Amino acid sequence: MHNDSIPARLARSPMQARQLIAVALCCLINMADGFDVRSLALAPHITREWGVTPAAPGMAFSAALPGLVLGVRLVPQLANQVVRR
Repeated sequence: MHNDSIPARLARSPMQARQLIAVALCCLINMADGFDVRSLALAPHITREWGVTPAAPGMAFSAALPGLVLGVRLVPQLANQVVRR
């Protein structure tokens, strides 16, 4: 009879392709999430280069928060539907 805990079994087995893909996707999502904060420093240069008003990048950066809220509400439901097919 096996009384192995799940962490012990995971420690003994190598990562599978699905796990590697999940880790890679998490890394990409984390990089994309940080990109908007880093690009705020470039906003004055972007407005000059593109010839837009300073309010234009502000609107784009402000859209990040509602996008995150929608993503948090919709993605888990979509994932649940896809996984339970």
